[in-house]
Amino acid sequence: MTTTTRSDWMLYGAYGSTGRLILDEALRRGHRPILAGRDSAQLSALGQATGLRTVRLPVDDGAALRAALSRVRCVLLAAGPYSLTGQPMRAACLDTGCSYLDINGEIEDFQAALSCDAHARRAGIAILPGVGYGVVFGECLAAQLAGRLPDATWLRLSLASHTAARSRGATLSAAPRSREAGATSTTAPCASVRCRLPHGARRLPICRG
Repeated sequence: MTTTTRSDWMLYGAYGSTGRLILDEALRRGHRPILAGRDSAQLSALGQATGLRTVRLPVDDGAALRAALSRVRCVLLAAGPYSLTGQPMRAACLDTGCSYLDINGEIEDFQAALSCDAHARRAGIAILPGVGYGVVFGECLAAQLAGRLPDATWLRLSLASHTAARSRGATLSAAPRSREAGATSTTAPCASVRCRLPHGARRLPICRG
């Protein structure tokens, strides 16, 4: 099956805590993903509750994994530990021309995913780890800005969602001492994170859609 005939995407680990949050938001936006995972009982219950198609799919069953991924445009992996699930899922994606996303925060597997870039480009797909805007992404940006602006006492990172057919953008701002400085945007805020530098409390991002 060619990628031009693929119409669905797969949410792997849909019945987990984070997977359910992703599924709720996907349903709110009108998506109908295929639900996949290793636990047939939980998948069955979730399928009955949502009316979505489910497939029991152990990541260590390479043949079944490749057969399932050959029918979808992309898979969002929300089941860890990624040191066990990431590599076999990405390998199957590269073999079948299925794009891969995850919400990974495990730095070693994050690096392993990034090392697939050349292979992914040849396959014409995307390999995108860490799309959940977690602590790795947020704190790496915070550390980068802190290093460039040593006098700043806190920073704020904001993501803005644009209308359909437009991309998402991110802005970084930092403030010396107590004065707030930041970029303004005409787009709706999607998420923000505020960190006090070099130590202190942080506000984790919550996407409002």
